[in-house]
Amino acid sequence: TFDDGPGPKTVEIAEELNKAGIKATFFMTGVNVKAMPGAVKRVAELGHEIGVHAYYHKALKGLTPKETLTEIRKTAYQIATITGQPPRVFRAAYGALSPISLEVLKRTKLKHVDWSHDTLDWKKAEEGKTLNGKKIAQNIKAGDVVLFHDGAMGRQAGQAGQRGINILRALPAIIEGSRQKGFEF
Repeated sequence: TFDDGPGPKTVEIAEELNKAGIKATFFMTGVNVKAMPGAVKRVAELGHEIGVHAYYHKALKGLTPKETLTEIRKTAYQIATITGQPPRVFRAAYGALSPISLEVLKRTKLKHVDWSHDTLDWKKAEEGKTLNGKKIAQNIKAGDVVLFHDGAMGRQAGQAGQRGINILRALPAIIEGSRQKGFEF
């Protein structure tokens, strides 16, 4: 799964995954969807799932029910308008859900999808480091939902390109290592 996009390398990531016969889920923020509608459309055309990652990448815990609903619905509407398909899944920014946001989410009929393996790719980009695809593959366990970030928001927005480059460089080793372990995508 990929969060915070679309970013400068999102389409290339989606195309590389397609070449490997892999479908992924891209959780996109409304701000980035608005800025890069062509990337959203292309990712959907390639058959990847596009999910909602709220509009401004805010932690839902601090929002009112109305603000939470707006964050989710505004982004879902944009995605549906661009792709012709309403999104089916949602991931909360920072994985932060409150009882209120869970109740609001029920009203949207979107399924919340969390992650179980964080690659910390965002942190590597922030530190100017690359990802070790072999190490990521070694640490993945059966059934894991793996978290990457193909875009960036806020103070990290300038790192979106580096995040994408890091992912593109690491993907072959992650895919090969995961398949050698007998995993399917």
